[in-house]
Amino acid sequence: MDSFKIHENIYLLDSIYSNEDATNIVNHYNSGHFKTPLGNDIYHNFKNNINYWIYCDLREQINEKRYLTLWNHYYQAVEVFYLKNNSLKRIHQVNRFKNFGFLHTYFRLPTWTILPNKNNKIFIRFNNSRSLSSIKLLYQTENQFLKFVQKDTIATTVLVTFLIVLIILNLIFFQKESTTHYFWYGFFIFFNIVDFLAYKGYGPMIFWSESKFLITNFRTIAQCLSIVCLLLFINSFYGKYRINKIIKLCFKICIASNILCLGLFTFEYYTAYFENLKFTIIPFLRLQTLLLIIFHIVLAIKGKIPKYLGLAFSMPLFLVQINFFYNPRVNITINQALIFDNLQYIAVAIEIIAISYFIITEIIKEKHRATTLKKENLILKNNFQENLLKLKTDEKNRLLANVHDSFGGYLEALKLTFSNQNKSTTDKTKIILDAFYTEYRQLLNSLYTPEVNTENFNENLEEFCLKLDKLTPLKIELNFEIKDHVIPQDKCYHMYNIISELVTNAIKHANATNIKVNLIKIKSNILLSVSDNGKGLETNKNGYGYGLKNVTSRTELLNGNLSIISDKKTGTQIQIEIPI
Repeated sequence: MDSFKIHENIYLLDSIYSNEDATNIVNHYNSGHFKTPLGNDIYHNFKNNINYWIYCDLREQINEKRYLTLWNHYYQAVEVFYLKNNSLKRIHQVNRFKNFGFLHTYFRLPTWTILPNKNNKIFIRFNNSRSLSSIKLLYQTENQFLKFVQKDTIATTVLVTFLIVLIILNLIFFQKESTTHYFWYGFFIFFNIVDFLAYKGYGPMIFWSESKFLITNFRTIAQCLSIVCLLLFINSFYGKYRINKIIKLCFKICIASNILCLGLFTFEYYTAYFENLKFTIIPFLRLQTLLLIIFHIVLAIKGKIPKYLGLAFSMPLFLVQINFFYNPRVNITINQALIFDNLQYIAVAIEIIAISYFIITEIIKEKHRATTLKKENLILKNNFQENLLKLKTDEKNRLLANVHDSFGGYLEALKLTFSNQNKSTTDKTKIILDAFYTEYRQLLNSLYTPEVNTENFNENLEEFCLKLDKLTPLKIELNFEIKDHVIPQDKCYHMYNIISELVTNAIKHANATNIKVNLIKIKSNILLSVSDNGKGLETNKNGYGYGLKNVTSRTELLNGNLSIISDKKTGTQIQIEIPI
């Protein structure tokens, strides 16, 4: 006999006798009160807290033991009897951890062993905990039963493992994000796992088999918590672009209502005050789910979220409605029954995949936008500083030209006048004038910035250092190893000014006799260094402080790294590594 074929021979005791105990059932059987065929539908409407009796005539004589499995673990109580000598004998339920000799296995559904050639008239008493309950009885050989258990375990394990992996990936991928919406999303997945395990019967079977309240209400509580977490996630993650004030207010009302429902469940747990509280809250949860789906479909139509996300949100409710309104027949295969049994949670898993993918793409887009904006800001900042420095340089050169034109002739005339005077009266004045003239020429040379580029960069630097070498008693040594390399014009400009600043400061403040200027190409960087054998760097002096600020500012513009090594005995070495 096939797994579901026994439904053709199952009859329900007339409802007026439903609450009878086992001692009177044989009389009702002999009186023909088991006359209502159970039919081929899986789902049936039974009243809560009433004992129902069904009679199953197995008819065929079997030569090997069979396993009778009830594919529903949400009955408050189930007992199976067989008819012997005009009385009912109870069949004990098989231990869920059963050793089959060659295989030690675990199964979640209530199962009874039907012995060969004896137990062909079976009576089942059950107490319902839900208004719409399923009666799916499997009558299988040992081999069929083990295959069914294997398939059912694989389906459950795959779904649970998949959802747990999603939680772990959520923790790994989103741990660096400081926002709370990923926290709510993780709990949304967690409560879906809890709901799935409760649906599969692991909760009633392992944790709360003695609690009528939890057997009846736990799934509804898990679904309520799941919707709260989903609403909190959407409210936080979607932002003003997707959620206006009215929708946000509706979400907040739904969250508050769900919290109230959870409070009512807590009150019911301790007081048992309400009757059928679950059946009052379930329609409200379905309404919220429907509103969420409509909301996502509208967002998808408007292009504010991808269409796959709107479709993913629609699938679970659509399948719930199918499950609610469509009553499958018992003549479907085991594989079809397994798919139908897990279909809603497969859709939930697909929904979670779509949400996760959407979150990841949004994070990547946000980071890309932030990176792009940062680059644009840096470009604007550099352009502004470049333009500002250029204006300052142009103004400085214009001022130097005016100073040279205005005072240069007078200084030359003064030198000629004093050179024709009596030596005894002009020695001191001439010394002062020569010193002033030297300082004046040094100032003009150090402040003037020529139009430097890749082609004339080395020549301008050499000319600058040679002029200072002639004007001062110091020895300035040059070492340029970049002649064969192309350097962007903006970098040439800044490096020229950095060397000018550092050499001038060394002449003025270091009391050195030797200055070395090095420019070396190392891989993709240029190493710029200016060193002297003077008295070391005194950063508390105003001149050096101002000069180093200019050097630091230009180094930052070049994305370079500046280091200073200074000693009173050996002098100062300033190195700048500049990427090109």
